[in-house]
Amino acid sequence: MSELSVGSLSGLAANSYVVDIASGSTLDLSNATDLPASALPAGSILQVVSTAKTDIFSTTSTTAVDITGLTATITPSATSSKIFILVTIGAFSPEAGNTGNLQIARDGTALNISTGGSSMNSGGLSVTSGATYGNHTESISYLDSPSSTSALTYSAQVFAQSGSTLYVNRWVANDTRRATSTITVMEVAG
Repeated sequence: MSELSVGSLSGLAANSYVVDIASGSTLDLSNATDLPASALPAGSILQVVSTAKTDIFSTTSTTAVDITGLTATITPSATSSKIFILVTIGAFSPEAGNTGNLQIARDGTALNISTGGSSMNSGGLSVTSGATYGNHTESISYLDSPSSTSALTYSAQVFAQSGSTLYVNRWVANDTRRATSTITVMEVAG
């Protein structure tokens, strides 16, 4: 295998280097350390941060509260970047008729609240059981445009609409089965 090593090129405008790769050939960038995010096309995933929660969280709050331990912090590389957030939780309520809601917040401010009707958000979590196996898996996603290069903390929030106890990661009444919940945030090139 041949290798070409060039310290610098002259006669070209700064940052305007062009390398032509012959059809059928490949360019290996696995060891590239200085490839700027701005060189990638819009829609490229620039970084991914994910958090998994395995312990139980419970609340009786009728207003949104953070699920302890289900947050992810990301620092966008450009103000044009978007942040894609995906949350999946397992929830359970032992009280019949209890319902809850799931939403996403950035630095404490809810992002996916609908504008119609009441203050219900787009991640309605329906836990209406009272039975031994009253569990529900809920996933929501949101594409945020924060226009920031500061560190941003995204969190999953829940509330129990009836004020009954809502559990996250507890699967059944006798606590013999549990779930794992996750939040994943991805920086998307703008």
